[in-house]
Amino acid sequence: MAPAECALENSAAVGIDVGGTKVLIHVVDAQGRLIGEDRRPSSRATGPRDLLALIEDAVDGARRVAPVGAVGVGFPGLTDVDRGVVLSSVILDGWRDVPLACLLGERLGIPCAVDNDVNNAARAELAQRGEDGRDMLFITVGSGVGGALVLAGKLWTGASGLAGEIGHIAVDTDGPRCLCGRIGCAGPRASGQAIAQRLADAANIDAWSIVGETAVLLGRAIASALNLLNLPLVVVGGGVADLGDRYLALIERAVRAEAFPEIAAACRIEPARAGYEAGATGAALLALQRSGMMA
Repeated sequence: MAPAECALENSAAVGIDVGGTKVLIHVVDAQGRLIGEDRRPSSRATGPRDLLALIEDAVDGARRVAPVGAVGVGFPGLTDVDRGVVLSSVILDGWRDVPLACLLGERLGIPCAVDNDVNNAARAELAQRGEDGRDMLFITVGSGVGGALVLAGKLWTGASGLAGEIGHIAVDTDGPRCLCGRIGCAGPRASGQAIAQRLADAANIDAWSIVGETAVLLGRAIASALNLLNLPLVVVGGGVADLGDRYLALIERAVRAEAFPEIAAACRIEPARAGYEAGATGAALLALQRSGMMA
């Protein structure tokens, strides 16, 4: 663990952000301030047994920085946050109805919570924005397209805990089959992986023309969500959002072309403020909130 400059006041919380190629680990104090961090490799083959061992080792490392009182995990798949269960994943193999929070709690002897990785990133964004983010559609565009909803200052996960899956709004009936089994989902057409594949298959084509096409499809999905929810703010994060203002402008143009004019006029589209490691930060906030440790 690499200690940060902030001193520990009480017990710490560990936030674990699980991805398809890496696991990010943040250790925070009771005020949510970073006091340590680490990262470990992962892959599609990282199954439940491997991840449990990885997290246990990471928490042991965190305990050399501070006493650990709770752990939060962000998982790339469908989760039931209330039960702490991973329902499924198209990113990692071997995950189906795994009671991850319970298994971790038994191994670590402390409270553990599990939620979708994008929900956790939205938690971190809300912490950055405060009142400005109290009604927000949060989107990440990376290897896939994920989403989360914040309503009245709280993460809204819906009746089954699965709200916000904007990557599975159909935007192209002639598009490829998504890993979820449906055809035309925004994720396979508008993600960073989709952009990279198109660039690899189409030599001598302007990269921004391809990015623009994917931005139009993402804008179409956002417009559908806005027509339903009439939100004042859309926040776009993830690696593809690092393309900057030009990329966001392409998305905004598509949204304004597809949404009701009155709805589009009342909505801002902005880049995320919480940064690249928002998932780990939000996982630590989840741990603090669920365990009652938050100062």
